Amino acid sequence: MRAPARPPPALAWLWQKGLAQRRVAGRVMHAGRPVAGAVVRLATEELRIGEWVLAEVETDGAGRFDFGPRPPTRYRVVAQAKGLVAGGVLLELRAREPRPAPGDVTIELRDCELLISGTVRDAAGGVIAGARVRAGTRAEVFGGVLSDEQGNYEVCLQAGPAHVEAAADGYGTALEHTGGRSAARVDFALSPEVAIVGRVVDGAGAPVGGAAVIAETNGHDPGQLTESADDGGFRLDGLIAGTYRVVARDADRADDETVTLAAAGASAEVTLTLQQGATLSGRVVVAGQPRGDATVIARAADETWMLGSAVTQTDGRFAIDGLPRGQVHIEVEGHKLLSPAPIVDLGEVERGQVELVCERLATVSGRVVRGGKTVARAHVMLEHNLERRSLALSNDDGTFELEGVEPATYDIRATSAAEGAATARRAITVGAKDVAGLLLELDLSASIAGSVVDAKGAAVGGVRVYLEREGDDAVPDDVFSDRTAADGTFLISALAAGSYRPHVSRDRDGAILRPPVGGRHPAIAVADATSRVTGVRLTIAPADLTISGRAVRRGEPVAGIEIAAVSRLGDVETARSEADGTFVLEGLVEGRYELQARQVGQTEISVGDGRTLSVDAGATKVVVELPATGKIEGVLRGFSAPPEITVRGDSGGRKADVSGSRFAVADVPVGEYVVSAVAASGHVASARVNVTADQVGHVTLTASATGTLTGTVVDLRTGAAVPGTFCRWEAGDGSLTRPVATDASGRFSFAVPAGTVRVDCFGRRPQLIVVRDVSANVEPGGIAHVTVEAATLHRSRQDGTIGVELEQDASGAHRVHFLLGAAASSGLRVGDVLLAVDGLPVAGMRGYAVRLLMLDRSVGATAKLIVDREGTQRVFDVAVEPAPVRPEEEDPG
Repeated sequence: MRAPARPPPALAWLWQKGLAQRRVAGRVMHAGRPVAGAVVRLATEELRIGEWVLAEVETDGAGRFDFGPRPPTRYRVVAQAKGLVAGGVLLELRAREPRPAPGDVTIELRDCELLISGTVRDAAGGVIAGARVRAGTRAEVFGGVLSDEQGNYEVCLQAGPAHVEAAADGYGTALEHTGGRSAARVDFALSPEVAIVGRVVDGAGAPVGGAAVIAETNGHDPGQLTESADDGGFRLDGLIAGTYRVVARDADRADDETVTLAAAGASAEVTLTLQQGATLSGRVVVAGQPRGDATVIARAADETWMLGSAVTQTDGRFAIDGLPRGQVHIEVEGHKLLSPAPIVDLGEVERGQVELVCERLATVSGRVVRGGKTVARAHVMLEHNLERRSLALSNDDGTFELEGVEPATYDIRATSAAEGAATARRAITVGAKDVAGLLLELDLSASIAGSVVDAKGAAVGGVRVYLEREGDDAVPDDVFSDRTAADGTFLISALAAGSYRPHVSRDRDGAILRPPVGGRHPAIAVADATSRVTGVRLTIAPADLTISGRAVRRGEPVAGIEIAAVSRLGDVETARSEADGTFVLEGLVEGRYELQARQVGQTEISVGDGRTLSVDAGATKVVVELPATGKIEGVLRGFSAPPEITVRGDSGGRKADVSGSRFAVADVPVGEYVVSAVAASGHVASARVNVTADQVGHVTLTASATGTLTGTVVDLRTGAAVPGTFCRWEAGDGSLTRPVATDASGRFSFAVPAGTVRVDCFGRRPQLIVVRDVSANVEPGGIAHVTVEAATLHRSRQDGTIGVELEQDASGAHRVHFLLGAAASSGLRVGDVLLAVDGLPVAGMRGYAVRLLMLDRSVGATAKLIVDREGTQRVFDVAVEPAPVRPEEEDPG
């Protein structure tokens, strides 16, 4: 697949200075034989826009390719051939001794396991020939094809999850996620592209030609890159509605602006003024010695955007040019940064020089096997607090290696879609030393097979069936899924013994498809780890109705409004209004829906006169009348780091676009708003502003004084420090800031605004709750310390009821307010004051924390409650009973 014609990108600023070019060459193999005529692509890994092809060649008769000498940066080399799965390697040309050697790369192509096919059409229904379709089991290794004259395409992948993109000239690039064992279908309906146009100028306003202009994303979603023309003009097209960081770079000069595009066909215009950037330089030191071949990464202070990277040389030194002046977040791959603090202000660091003192993080390695045989291409994952922290694929000999693992206790597990098997969750504790020699046996191979049909018995293909494991030993992410084939069949493997609740959803947006009578599908029992459950039949209600209409303001169409239809069961379907204001909500079942409207980046806004707008599925010509709007513009003073600005009022809330010291929010419904700014530096500010129709409300936000708040999280039961907990502080508008993790000593530290600051902490797995409100008074420039008491819950879900309802009075005491079930017959009385649960004093605790402590046990177990009754302490054992089932949750039949 050839890349579309475009200007050559001006990417010289990506090449690390002072290093020589290296030749990139190698061969492509399949089953031990060279592959002639394979297409090999060279792409940069340093741009956050998805894969961007720099060069493309074909292999010769001996399977060899040669890209010639290449400047020093990080590349990905990907090869593909018809009927085979694309393969690729990552090359780091900035390292002293790159692995693999860039001049002798071997790329192995594998047999097709999963065939993805489909059709590419435009939103009006016409087919698109020559559309560029890319797909990969891992997003960094894509196979690409062009759609034929009928818009059809096919591409080969490994079995498992799949990332699929489709693009065509004049359209926005669409992205879907799917997966399967042998075949899956993904059809695309492309919408008109959105575009960002503008000019690149220097500080004097003169045009700058030949600058690289990039629409950056998170690196997963596709972005775009171009060069500015001689007059400084540029156009970034082929984008979809969303938020982009638009960056212009010319050598060490740069500028950037965040742009949000709301609807298909929309465009935005920006002017980027290049300024001389700052340089972050210094050296990396580990155990008192300079560390070579370490990758230093600079990100935005809030870690949203990657700004640049460099690899240290033998003396540990590095330099990253063209960074914005102000605060940046620094990290060193595979290492823990001991000093300085991760956020560094380049305006305060002398000549940008820093010494990064680090300690090397551990490596976890081992082998994946099944029945004594090694398993290649198995996914090996480390999870902590229900978050995936690391992922690797096993090699051909089954070996795997996970580098840069922080000290903590993890769940490790391996899965193989090709084998249909997995390992059970296994806890490992990682400290300063490597963990080697792990043997992961894929011994969970039970499966559930069946079909999905509609109320008339017709097969339903292309929907997602997922199983949620139930029971005391289940965790919230115990979910296994498959996408139904054209005949409605599904097969879900790699299961353990247990009870599984099936759910059906539309693959494109995850909307739940319920049984015809509502409620849930019956649970499915799996006897053991090798069971084969077959013949499961999941019947779903027809979801073929629509609600259509127009979003208008004063009779004029409004594009980019997200319209949501909410059913009585809480199911939500959404659609965005097009350029003419029209919208179509699809996939609805029979019934009545409440319509809500939302601007991009904004919470719910009022519809019409603010009354609920309810319509039946099947309704047409629905008019969603939006309120009149104005605009808010403001100036920032005294902020050392770019803040996040939120506008909140009765009509909802949204984020502001910030450019330097100015910010703006357009299309704000008429009303009074509180505008708040919160920065990672601890600076905050807020002000009120009135917005009137078609007018601009002006506001100035002046940063507050700051101090430092430190704290320690301790276990309520043992008093021991709790590492790996996430803590954050509350801003003046009530919003909570980005969390940071406690270190090995359970400690955390924030820069915070002076005054009273509230702290909240949480942990995901095992679930951890803060039992008491925690706040401190921080003096300007001062340091305050808090101790946070937290309780670890042993059960990830509460399936029962304790039958005790409490009220907390002004003194913090918890009084029994209501009793039912076993609690009512236990001898407890209304008015008793609860003193302790299982010996833990509860005075002053949060009410929900007390409730969860009582419920942290299986149904049938008892909680020991100590109460005060008129000055006398009494002890009661109260059993946890099954919670009442709501009518809509009852199993059908």
